[in-house]
Amino acid sequence: MDTNSMLLENIGGMLTEMGIDSKLYLDTKAGVRRSTITSWKLAILGRDNLLRFCDRIGFSDVGKAGTLRAMLDSYRKHGSESPRRSMW
Repeated sequence: MDTNSMLLENIGGMLTEMGIDSKLYLDTKAGVRRSTITSWKLAILGRDNLLRFCDRIGFSDVGKAGTLRAMLDSYRKHGSESPRRSMW
């Protein structure tokens, strides 16, 4: 495990302590050549956890806060547990 994954694992642990479920993924993109660089992604799982993140942590950056709100709105509009793919 490299330094980046360890850092994200620690952040995931802090989110868990705040009642926010997340999962660490090896970031692979379909159709993209394999790279010598390993990239990791920490994902917040589900609408309820995303809402908790928004309420307890949020973003001070206006653009990121807007994207987070749009993702939450997408859950509500589609009545599902996952946002529309176009939000990713």
